[in-house]
Amino acid sequence: MAAICSGLAALLHLVFIFWGDDGYRFFGAGEAMAQMVEAGALYSTLVTLGITFIYK
Repeated sequence: MAAICSGLAALLHLVFIFWGDDGYRFFGAGEAMAQMVEAGALYSTLVTLGITFIYK
């Protein structure tokens, strides 16, 4: 069950990247992260990918 939850959390973080700034806001990643996505900063994507790989 824990592995399934971790896998779902990892997939959800990938969804953030494709959903864009609205996804970051909806899931509570913080306004600063959402603004970085809006500005096209690579940092927010790299942080999100890092979290995804930690969950895996």
